[in-house]
Amino acid sequence: MTLGRFVYLLWHRPIGAVKRSIREGGLVEQWKTERGRKEMEQAAVSLGLSLSLSGIESQQSQLKPLELHMVVGKKFWYMAAFAVVSLLKQLDRGLVVHFYSDGSLTKQQEEALGRLPIHAVFHGVEEIRKRVERGLPKKRFPNLRERFENYPNIQKLISPHVGNQGAKIVLDADVLFFKRPDELLAWQEEPKGVLCATDIVESYGYTREVLEKLAGGKLAREVNVGITGLVSEKINWEKLERWCANYMHPMARATIWNRLLLRCWVPKTAASS
Repeated sequence: MTLGRFVYLLWHRPIGAVKRSIREGGLVEQWKTERGRKEMEQAAVSLGLSLSLSGIESQQSQLKPLELHMVVGKKFWYMAAFAVVSLLKQLDRGLVVHFYSDGSLTKQQEEALGRLPIHAVFHGVEEIRKRVERGLPKKRFPNLRERFENYPNIQKLISPHVGNQGAKIVLDADVLFFKRPDELLAWQEEPKGVLCATDIVESYGYTREVLEKLAGGKLAREVNVGITGLVSEKINWEKLERWCANYMHPMARATIWNRLLLRCWVPKTAASS
């Protein structure tokens, strides 16, 4: 066990659990939330069938389908299902969703997602690891590889993009849609700059001075990476490896790394959604 991991388990994890409990309203409210989560997961198992019976399906249209990418696993797959359905109800065209397994997605969960009335494409662990081996060989990218193995949040950057080309919109599982996603459709049609969501408050974890020094420019405000649009071949993996190796303390890499990577593209070309 590394020193950073030991400090995390001994100090940061228990302190974080207490803070989270307070933030979420205490133990009783957390129990209610967990009960609701289980009910939501049970509903997601038959969500595709329920939609078919109610006549909700992917729109048959001459318009180019909206194409999204999501990293999913056993903890959040059901949230991804509801995110997709909420989006489906707002579209006037087909919907293509690429699901990337984080290594924990079960066959039953994959089947439930596959029953949704969309064009689902599943990318398994073996396929992803082959691309990572080719695109981020461990000799050249030891720090990014270490983060890929031990920090799940960075998978939404690496899994869809490494070894691939083209513009991709990556969506978190906990996003819901209540109107037509005009910003996503516009960016897919003409992917200029970086697409990102706007947060309610700024929560970067580090001071703006530190992050702007790292990014080499002014940092956009209130950026949220729950929705991101990046062009795969434009990602500078060598620069990300240097940042990870030289600029950040190991514990800092473990807590804010994924957010920092994505936000460092934002200053010149951000588009909010």
